[in-house]
Amino acid sequence: MAKIKFRRDTAAAWTESNPTLAQGEPGFEYDTGLLKIGDGESDWNSLAYSSGGGASLTDEGNVTVTAGSTEHWLATQRRNDNDSSGRGLRYDSTGNLYTIVYSWTGGEMDPLAVITKYTPAGAVSWQKTIPDAIPVSLAIDSSDRAYVALNKNSNLNLFKFDTDGTVLWKKLYTIDAGNNNLDDAFIEEKSSTSIIVACNRDPDGTRSSVIFDIDTTTGAVNTQKEIVQTGSDVYVEGIDIDPSQNVFVSGRYFDPGDEFYKMYITKLDTDLVEVWTKSLESPNGYDMNGGDCASDALGNIYAVGYYDVNVINHDGNNSESRAAS
Repeated sequence: MAKIKFRRDTAAAWTESNPTLAQGEPGFEYDTGLLKIGDGESDWNSLAYSSGGGASLTDEGNVTVTAGSTEHWLATQRRNDNDSSGRGLRYDSTGNLYTIVYSWTGGEMDPLAVITKYTPAGAVSWQKTIPDAIPVSLAIDSSDRAYVALNKNSNLNLFKFDTDGTVLWKKLYTIDAGNNNLDDAFIEEKSSTSIIVACNRDPDGTRSSVIFDIDTTTGAVNTQKEIVQTGSDVYVEGIDIDPSQNVFVSGRYFDPGDEFYKMYITKLDTDLVEVWTKSLESPNGYDMNGGDCASDALGNIYAVGYYDVNVINHDGNNSESRAAS
């Protein structure tokens, strides 16, 4: 996947160098949060700062948006003087952008989840904050409703938002993520009436993966499946759903026999009953870490992972990662 990286510098440095930006080329002042868009002719000092569709929501999430058009805009977000980190973003069918940000609030640095919807031009459509929760993942369904998974005291808190920001329902699912905490969750739309949510749990010091089939109208659990490896850890790293509503789960598990991690991929039918499970080892006995998976309309399933190789050189021990797919 290509990365788009803006040219950026301080306001003083831009003024001093005074370059001429190409047509449509953005230039960002990282100390002011302001943006200019080149026209291919004017130098920096002659360009106006981009405007239109901007917003600042200091009380909620301190979002500052610098917008030029629907093709280019930039949003920065920080709550007061506390750190903030982006955790996920998704587009809906009309080009609106949803983001989830992990921030802090109060003197005790309590966690805060911030959910923001932006218009295609970069204006803030709405924003919601959820205290004492850590945002984990985000998904948009085919009706443009947003689902946000949160870590709430090591359990799964799931919100469904309407397009106007109204909370349609919120549910807390007890998973006992344990000391390892709820560090990730995966959400995929299965049909117009259900979604699949997968995450890891650690109730007794041994990790397992739990998959929920959840009703989109009420948030009730239709059925659930736990993937367990006796006496060892199992991690889910990705899920996908094929046109027949079979659910594929990929990840890694620890094999106590040879004491190495191995990659797995499991196929579940529409009722979350296991159809088959395959495992993949790395060459020469190294850890094999599973990653995401994807299926196609022809019934093929693809998975990606990587394995570690220990390399000895004159500086000591280093680790080299090699990709496998």
